[in-house]
Amino acid sequence: MFDWLKNLIFCKPPLQPPYELPSPKVRITGNSVEFTGDEQSSMYLKVSGFKTGSFICGVAPSNSMEPYVDDGMLVLLEPVEYADLVVGDVINYAVLEPLPYPNQNFKGGFHRIINIGTDENGWYCETKGDNPICAKDPCRIRPAMISGVLRAILI
Repeated sequence: MFDWLKNLIFCKPPLQPPYELPSPKVRITGNSVEFTGDEQSSMYLKVSGFKTGSFICGVAPSNSMEPYVDDGMLVLLEPVEYADLVVGDVINYAVLEPLPYPNQNFKGGFHRIINIGTDENGWYCETKGDNPICAKDPCRIRPAMISGVLRAILI
């Protein structure tokens, strides 16, 4: 009857969502990855097939994407056309104009796309962190706000 209380007392991990999260679009295939080196002193990873040839390397700023990406992990982002994004992709974006209260300090995120749509202002997506404690982000993400899509996690 009081299982929820037992879970709190014994510090069991929080319940996971009862659904599977959408997967990102496959942008790197197995035959586009090549390892070279002597496996003892050095190893090189060469990945081909990127569309733009330019990347953004950054550090995950929080634990909002746990268990997929943890705070402090290095991530590799690639600039992307908004029309190429799908539900399940993880994007980095910045808010360009201050949001109304109580979200005026929200500056952007590194989160998974959970919805894509159009409205009177055109294309938008909605995002949320994978961590179950995260709420949906407080604004619709427009193409000009997006700096890149997640291509790799360097751990």
